[in-house]
Amino acid sequence: MATRKKQPPVTEPVDPAALKFTHTRLLVADIDACYKFYRDVLKLKPRFDAEGSVYAEFDMGGHVLALFQRKLMNAVVSPGAPETRGTCPDSVVVAFEVADVDAAAAELKKRGVKFVTEPQDQQDWMLRVAHFRDPDGNLIELNAAIKAPL
Repeated sequence: MATRKKQPPVTEPVDPAALKFTHTRLLVADIDACYKFYRDVLKLKPRFDAEGSVYAEFDMGGHVLALFQRKLMNAVVSPGAPETRGTCPDSVVVAFEVADVDAAAAELKKRGVKFVTEPQDQQDWMLRVAHFRDPDGNLIELNAAIKAPL
C-alpha cells in the first residue's frame, strides 16, 4: 500500500503593510498633569506607575490610551520646529461611553472638571454627550446611546 507524502500546510502570504491597532497616544505638553488627571480624576487604571515619566499607558479594557511628551515626538517628527498644536482647535476626541452622561458629568464636576458642553442629546448621532478638556486641552467626550425617535 502506497502512502501519500504529507503536504505542507498552505499559508497565506504575509502582507508587510498589514496593520494591527495597538493604542491611541495623546501628545501632551505637561505629562505629569495629564497623567494625574486621567488617573485621579477620570479614575483610569495605569498599566504601570508613570509619575515623573515621559510616557504613560492606561488600560481601557482591550484598548490602551497612552500619553507621551509632545516635545519628544516633535523632536523625531519635526526636528527644530516649534512646539505648537497647530491652528485647528481639535484634532482628536477621546470618547468614553458611560451608563448615564448626566450622572457621570455631575461626578466629574465634583472632582473639579470644567465642561465645554453640558450634557445634551445629539439626535443625529443617537447619543447623549458632554465634553470637557484634559489639562493639555485634549477634547474628551462622555456619551451614552439614546433611543431613536419613533
